[in-house]
Amino acid sequence: MGIMKIETRYLIFLIFISTIVRLIIAPLYISEPGIPFDFPRYEYVGRLVAEGKTIYTDYNDTYHYSPSNYPPLMSLTFGFWVGSLNASYIALKILVILIDVASVIVIFYIVKNLKDIKTAFIIGLLYSLSYATLISSAVTGNDDNLFLFFMLTSLYFTIKKKPNITLSAIFLSISLGFKF
Repeated sequence: MGIMKIETRYLIFLIFISTIVRLIIAPLYISEPGIPFDFPRYEYVGRLVAEGKTIYTDYNDTYHYSPSNYPPLMSLTFGFWVGSLNASYIALKILVILIDVASVIVIFYIVKNLKDIKTAFIIGLLYSLSYATLISSAVTGNDDNLFLFFMLTSLYFTIKKKPNITLSAIFLSISLGFKF
């Protein structure tokens, strides 16, 4: 019972610190020149999907690449997010931050299965505060975080004590749908 309590405290701390740090950094980069070039394109593709248009034939904005070079799952996810929330750059960035914080949880469980709870906490904390991950999620809102989350989840189902290859394959397929 004590181990579960420690695990819960570690997870709550990791979720808290990951979320707070990202939410502190994110507002610093919500206006030009802080908005990365990709995000207006994500929003545009999302709006196309939300309007029921196809991202490959109706993509005709001269400012952006034409046709869309985004994979279908990413476009559908951003389209759903934009359509249901009338999302903007800020809302899309929040989606990426939430997915990145979820990746911290998956990393914790991967390392816990491979090593122990203390190591899982340290690795989760290192990922949470890593310059590269902070730039990727809080600053640029990079779409690679979606791919990474599903890839890590696939890995988790492969390495757990009772592997579930079917779930691993499903999450691997989903991750590839966000990347290719």
